[in-house]
Amino acid sequence: MKFLAFCLLLLTMQARGATNAELEAQVESLTQRVQKLERLLSEVMEARGAEAREVVATTSHQAASAKPVATKPAAAGSSLKMGGRVKLDVIANSVSVGGTGGQNRGDVALFPNAIPLTASGEDHQLSGNARDSRLWVNATNSTDYGDLGAYIELDFGSYDNSGNERVSNSHNPRIRHAYATYGGFTVGQTTSTFQNMIAFPEINEANGPA
Repeated sequence: MKFLAFCLLLLTMQARGATNAELEAQVESLTQRVQKLERLLSEVMEARGAEAREVVATTSHQAASAKPVATKPAAAGSSLKMGGRVKLDVIANSVSVGGTGGQNRGDVALFPNAIPLTASGEDHQLSGNARDSRLWVNATNSTDYGDLGAYIELDFGSYDNSGNERVSNSHNPRIRHAYATYGGFTVGQTTSTFQNMIAFPEINEANGPA
């Protein structure tokens, strides 16, 4: 539009010395030039718009097809935990099932072959202990190939008693679990998954009924 106004101003300045025919020819020429410039400008704008749309489409396609980069999780570090429990058992049992007092094996586990079948089974005793109390330590450490762990657990259920009820009532500690885990493998001493469940009574006590 500015260009057109400038052209009209030139025509006005030249109008004094030009005939009507010359003026009409100049106006027609200027009009054609303006139209040509407008078409050229429209083509340039359309070409730039097409390029912009193509760039946006390419960027969107790359973003959609890009795969996430796998990152290694940060190591959780090492941990050391300790725990345990205190358990008190009170048992009424036959004296002849393993022995008297703290020497009675029937106070710790079930021994079906030691159940008295004669009149001796009519004698009973009442005893108590905390032999099933437990203490455990669990250590873990994260590595590039998985967690490395170690576990140890003790109780006082050993049959070999170092004391008696008259002196200290003590019992020797024993190892229940002592194993290491790494990469899905377990090596050491722990509870076996092989057990004849048909021959073992269904009870809550870990070692069977006392």
